[in-house]
Amino acid sequence: MKTAQEAEDIINKIKSPDSSIFYAKGIIARERGLANLRLNNVAEAYNYFMQAKEIFLKASVGEYLFRLKMHEAESLIRLNRLEEAYKICKEMFAIEDRERNNYCDLFYNTCFYHAAVIQFKKNDITSSRRYFERFFKSMRLLCKNILTSASYNALLQSNSFEETSLNIKKCFENSLKVFEAIYWKDYEFTKYYVAENISLISR
Repeated sequence: MKTAQEAEDIINKIKSPDSSIFYAKGIIARERGLANLRLNNVAEAYNYFMQAKEIFLKASVGEYLFRLKMHEAESLIRLNRLEEAYKICKEMFAIEDRERNNYCDLFYNTCFYHAAVIQFKKNDITSSRRYFERFFKSMRLLCKNILTSASYNALLQSNSFEETSLNIKKCFENSLKVFEAIYWKDYEFTKYYVAENISLISR
């Protein structure tokens, strides 16, 4: 947040802002949104994401619009705006010419998880399982590329990618194992979102 303020102060001192400066304001808004999201200021985070979205749309910055959708979906889920969140997920799945690299593949695959959570919250267990199946299948391939052999093999040995015969609680628990291997145990996304979602089972 401090760095975002410093960057904004510098931009405001520039006399003749060009398109790259306009685009930079979108990045600053996105980073403020991420910071607030990880601080659990979800409503404030969503507002920053919408500011960034407006800028990226005007600047026609497709790659950042794609990345922004995942954070938008997470925010909407946590605000219990499920239909809007599901619409974002479906928009993600429909993109054919998306940016393809490990970073963006992680965002894309995570939307399967978001969709599974949404459908579970809507009491559509069949659809939730279907999205979990797609999540585990895609994450198994990604984890093989981005994790160390030891971390990947540990997930295999604990059957963390298995989904066909699992009960729904196990799907949530295995998702946490996968995300903790990619990020880390106390990372805010895993601790305050993915881990918290397991408690949905007992509600």
